Amino acid sequence: MRDYETSCKIDRGKTGLKNFLNVNSFVTPPNSIAAQEANNLGFAKERLSKCSSMTGLLPNFITVDFWSEGDLPQLVQMVNREAYDVLEQS
Repeated sequence: MRDYETSCKIDRGKTGLKNFLNVNSFVTPPNSIAAQEANNLGFAKERLSKCSSMTGLLPNFITVDFWSEGDLPQLVQMVNREAYDVLEQS
């Protein structure tokens, strides 16, 4: 998950269309202990920020396992607020 070059790469959809970003943020096989780290506010925010910077897109969806482990509800509220602020400034 820290290999941003690979894990943030857009690998689906039509070439040239950049209007949707789904960030997969889970470990395989599913593991609730590992999810606590992956869903930690600092780690997950850095991951979304790096993927957003690399792609030029704000995430539309964050795909996770064990949503109740970690800080995901708080993170999603923060990301939504930042996206709203960006749109308001345009």
